Amino acid sequence: MANTKITDILTWDEDGNVKIKAASQIPDHALQAIKNIRVKREKDGSQTLDVELYDKVGVLRLLAKASGLLDSPDDGSDKPSVIGINVQAPEPIDVEVKDETRLDQ
Repeated sequence: MANTKITDILTWDEDGNVKIKAASQIPDHALQAIKNIRVKREKDGSQTLDVELYDKVGVLRLLAKASGLLDSPDDGSDKPSVIGINVQAPEPIDVEVKDETRLDQ
């Protein structure tokens, strides 16, 4: 559901005419992401097509929670906390050596 694109389900031309693809042309993962399809016929003969997909963010949030990524650290568990660590190396220093004397003698 999280990988479905609207172009998996609909096509449109340069004039903005939108068509739903035949069910045989829609990938299985996209068919599973469709929550509802409604066709509304107007009195003048025109039609309105509504395609509703399941909420991607909600699905991803549910998967993250099920895998333990959204647990709060105060839940009494011994799970390690996830923290960000930024490591910055010190700036290099140029050292000028005046004589060729070895320091390890």
